[in-house]
Amino acid sequence: MNLHGFYTGGAFNAYEYFGAHPEDGGVVFRAYAPRAERVSVMGEFSGWKELPMEPLGQSGVWIGFAKDAGAGQMYKYCVTGANGTQHHCDPYGFGMELRPGACSVIRDLRAYAFTDAAWMARRTRCFDGPLNIYELHLGSWKRNGGKWLSYEEIAEPLIAYLREHHYNYVEFMPLSEHPFDGSWGYQNTGFYAPTARYGTATQLMALVDRLHGAGIGAILDFVPVHFAVDGYGLRLFDGTALYEYPHRDVAESEWGSINFNHSRGEVVSFLQSAANYWLKEYHFDGLRVDAVSRLLYWQGDEKRGENGMAVNACYEREPALWARDAACDGFRWAESVSDDPCVFGYTRTDGESVDLILLNFSDREAALSLGGEDAYTVLLSTSWEEFGGREKKADAPPKALSPYGGLLLRRTKSSPSVK
Repeated sequence: MNLHGFYTGGAFNAYEYFGAHPEDGGVVFRAYAPRAERVSVMGEFSGWKELPMEPLGQSGVWIGFAKDAGAGQMYKYCVTGANGTQHHCDPYGFGMELRPGACSVIRDLRAYAFTDAAWMARRTRCFDGPLNIYELHLGSWKRNGGKWLSYEEIAEPLIAYLREHHYNYVEFMPLSEHPFDGSWGYQNTGFYAPTARYGTATQLMALVDRLHGAGIGAILDFVPVHFAVDGYGLRLFDGTALYEYPHRDVAESEWGSINFNHSRGEVVSFLQSAANYWLKEYHFDGLRVDAVSRLLYWQGDEKRGENGMAVNACYEREPALWARDAACDGFRWAESVSDDPCVFGYTRTDGESVDLILLNFSDREAALSLGGEDAYTVLLSTSWEEFGGREKKADAPPKALSPYGGLLLRRTKSSPSVK
């Protein structure tokens, strides 16, 4: 990873550098904490004794090595800064222990070998074919005696259900680690860690692999707007507002979570690298970006004006993610409850826009005004009458409901770019 690119928001592979990486008979740990006075790592491999990490010049990067560390072991960082010494999970950790535990877990991303090369080579964004998406919260969909099914256990019944009901894609609500079950995964602490509720990184890779083997694509909900308030997470990571805004009026969201500061290049690199991570390392076929209106406007309030840096981070840098390699040629899906036309089709140098849009009813006229009947195809609606009485153009049954009480639109190849 190029550090200059990381600082300026141009890195898409920050996770390949930061975090815990097994190599040379041990594990290398790298953390970014530019305002920290001291950083150490501790874990099962050290008997939970602190192992000091060394600063890499004035870069803000701290590096440590533990020769006795290995995959499956827990660890955390001890960071001394303006707020004293605090324990944090690894922002780039590839695994975490089950809540209420707060430690990261060393994972080797090379441990699983995918068998879905044929699927990856032939997959498309379904512009010219059927697209039927089933959305689910993995922990609620099916249980065994009140217990969660693992990624491995849910594969067979899920594939059978999707096939029976003719779904060719499944959308998972967030699977990144989160402390509160009731958030359904929308308030994260581990943006690179598959939640331990259902198993390990390897098991999640295997689930996606099996879905692809059955001819079913997988889409993941991604939350680049805010993060959980818990002190062991990203909040005040180096003793200062590193990932968040320093001012309370914009730092805290309406949900009680903490807003990302998209004005910082390091934060942009963190988030777009996370998006790349789920697409490349887990072979997800697309991302559904949550709460886009909170990216467009300060606190989601149109009256407070557009959040220009967040819009730039989302719309100007996003094309570079999808252009990186074939592994990232998946769906772009925006969830919005705003009327901002740039959600539907923002101007880009390649002339493309998001492929799927989830809207509330206030948006239907805006959607229809963008390019006529052929710009978007209605996939889900509470009622077709609510969509202006237009002729149904999708294969979805008339009673198909959006859980959000709105519209799910799919862009066609001829959809215009609109600013």
